[in-house]
Amino acid sequence: EETDAFWAAMNARVNYDIAWTTGVANNNGYFNADVNASSYNGATATYAYLHSVSGKPIFVDDGCGNTAAEAWSTSSASELNELIAAGVMAFNDCDGVSGSFASLVEALRPQLNSTCN
Repeated sequence: EETDAFWAAMNARVNYDIAWTTGVANNNGYFNADVNASSYNGATATYAYLHSVSGKPIFVDDGCGNTAAEAWSTSSASELNELIAAGVMAFNDCDGVSGSFASLVEALRPQLNSTCN
């Protein structure tokens, strides 16, 4: 109820283009590594729910301090495609990417379901 009320207020009173959250790529669509369907916020702590309730594409960061381990660049194309379908439009690694990041992304690019590859 609190989550729904928050987003109803946001949608009624605020003009915004994207929803921004911190999260992982490798937990079945949940933001946090320790959340699942039986968690307190298991029904609302997913990218799909955020996209549905906000109506906005989602920009995700990795916690900007290693709170969410960066698993975006090492996730499979199928995992990333599920997140794209759930509304994720972009990921930001705040701590800097490894030297292999560019090659990882280039290998994934042709496999992703996105119009903005």
